[in-house]
Amino acid sequence: MYTLGLMLVTCLMPCVGIGIGIFFMGKGSRRAKEPVSGAVSGDVLTRIGRLAAVAGAVGAAVTVAVLLLTLQLARHWRVGVAVAVVTVQYVVTIAVVIAVSRMLRRK
Repeated sequence: MYTLGLMLVTCLMPCVGIGIGIFFMGKGSRRAKEPVSGAVSGDVLTRIGRLAAVAGAVGAAVTVAVLLLTLQLARHWRVGVAVAVVTVQYVVTIAVVIAVSRMLRRK
């Protein structure tokens, strides 16, 4: 069985992505009602929130699937797989950040 720390480390980033996505979607829906000049529009914030939430949800599903599929491996292999999963999560997070920065530049 996986240790609690290993599961927390691998599931932390997707959960944060989902939370940030929900935050930006809520912020975008409020901003759409009250447009402010010079600020990021509500539809851009909503798109950013959707992108972050979808990336987080997919990341969480893949992480859980990988952790369940590697339960039968030896401990050092499980740790290696967890490190690989976290590395892929960081790459996805960087891709989402780059996509968000492009969305914000286009305003």
